[in-house]
Amino acid sequence: MSDRHPTYITQTGAVNKKRRVPESCIESTETILRSYKDPAYKFQKGGEGSSSSAPPMFLYLKNGHSAVKINVSDSDSQDTFKQCAGLQSYHDEGLALDKLLHVGEGLAIIRTGTASKSSYDMHFLAVLKVETGAVTFSDVSEPKQWDQVSKVPLESIEASSIADLRAKLGSPYDNTSDYSVGVVTLATSPP
Repeated sequence: MSDRHPTYITQTGAVNKKRRVPESCIESTETILRSYKDPAYKFQKGGEGSSSSAPPMFLYLKNGHSAVKINVSDSDSQDTFKQCAGLQSYHDEGLALDKLLHVGEGLAIIRTGTASKSSYDMHFLAVLKVETGAVTFSDVSEPKQWDQVSKVPLESIEASSIADLRAKLGSPYDNTSDYSVGVVTLATSPP
């Protein structure tokens, strides 16, 4: 099984390093997800694209059979963090990501506990490619000055499970008691 984002993954299956994305994990994830649904989508500063009818980007953090739905396109990071506080992550850290995710979706790791003192509350990653046993994600960091978001070459990370992704991202995202994992989608209902 193999599925790829045609804009960001080449015919040979490699990440297209010539592609540039916003220097922000949230805005790059939104740009990648929107461009999968609408290849004509163009990023504009502030996360608003060329199509005003484009659906908002939602984050779903699941806890058993319930989920919180947050419009990430319109929420600032503190609102997102407050709405997620106390939620739990997928219980199975060994869950194979190729069984959970599809191209056109993303993943978020959000601080939902209160013990961590990290200045990093969340990290967003877009699914670029799904293969048997592995998922390739975008992995773009925040700019040093938020008001100066520019475009940067696409960076990526590959992982087989939630635990594997946490280990590769490292601190603080490997803290399973304070950081929860959720699916990011452009759909209007949970995945």
